[in-house]
Amino acid sequence: MSYMAVFFPPAILIPLHGIVQLSSNLSRVALSFKNIVRDIALASFAGGIVGGLLGSQVVINLPEREFKILIAVVTIVLTWLPKLKSNIKIPGQFFFLGGIITFLSLFIGAVGPLLAAFLVRNDLKRENLVATQAACQAGTHFVKILVFFSLGFVIGPYLPIMIGMIAFGFLGNWVGKKLLNRIPTQKFTIAVKIVISLLAIKLFFDGLKLFEF
Repeated sequence: MSYMAVFFPPAILIPLHGIVQLSSNLSRVALSFKNIVRDIALASFAGGIVGGLLGSQVVINLPEREFKILIAVVTIVLTWLPKLKSNIKIPGQFFFLGGIITFLSLFIGAVGPLLAAFLVRNDLKRENLVATQAACQAGTHFVKILVFFSLGFVIGPYLPIMIGMIAFGFLGNWVGKKLLNRIPTQKFTIAVKIVISLLAIKLFFDGLKLFEF
């Protein structure tokens, strides 16, 4: 997102990023379909439809900077909050999470770290974590793209760069799938938490940059 922001304004960047990420996540879904936790993925997609419908009504009216800072803080807290002795199960949590993430994705594009923070806390095996997050994010990006198409986004001028990014995204997913089973689960979880935290920290400072001092 940060790299693409150098070349594209937000109105183009967010739907373009969404299309590329939809393709990337769908390729990951295809490579890891049997490992998807379907209850989570379906609930997230259903909530995403509601979030997309609500977000389409206000997509041009809400401030980007506050959302970035808020998501960064919440992501860090959820990622490193100590495990409770009994993991609290909130009814419909992934339905509501899917709606919130899809809603927010219309304004800031990349909200994957927030989703990952919730999935990590559900003690999923690494194969299930990767596959389920891909399925959830594919649903989010699909709804987001439909919203931007309904608002007049035109895809034609950006097809060449999209095709290139989609092709290399599939290649990256294929290589990653080959390497995934070679990483011990505990080390993988720690690595995921570190990556999530770094992304959240960057998101926080991106939000600060949007303020005028």
